[in-house]
Amino acid sequence: MMANPIVSDMVHKLYPERPFVPDLFFSFLPFMEWTQYLSDPLLMLEMVVFIYYVAKYAMKRLPEVLFGVGFIHWARALLIILTPMGRVYAYAKPYGIFQGIITHGQFPSGHAAAAALMFFLIEDKRRKLKWSCFWLLVGQIAVLLLSRGHYSIDIAGGLMIAYIAHRKGDDWARKLRV
Repeated sequence: MMANPIVSDMVHKLYPERPFVPDLFFSFLPFMEWTQYLSDPLLMLEMVVFIYYVAKYAMKRLPEVLFGVGFIHWARALLIILTPMGRVYAYAKPYGIFQGIITHGQFPSGHAAAAALMFFLIEDKRRKLKWSCFWLLVGQIAVLLLSRGHYSIDIAGGLMIAYIAHRKGDDWARKLRV
């Protein structure tokens, strides 16, 4: 968990003058700064739905969950330092409800990755929970774009990392069960 803030600070120290990069989505979507305060609560709500799912239906899948979360954190830490893109805001500014935290790493989006991983891990037969997580993921993506919390490529990268974490976690857990 500490790898992400450490490499985020490294990026800021090594590349303090990173430029703002234009994003096509920002040309079409309005900037609604207030939506940044929805990002963390949406993720927390999805976590509540997911924890309920795991506790009630899928305790046996706990190794996959832990692998996925760990994979996302380590992949994100590695990719943040390898892709020192400028922040979406051209200046250092806190984001979301945790105003004391300023992250300097952008790619991939941890919010999008975590939300997508929870969606991927819920079994298809749990339709209501799966659809709940799907709509919370869609809301998370919309909020991140409208608030300029992440570039669109950061969100796409988060979705890809979550998919890889899900597939590899599933393979890993299957090998453990054999």
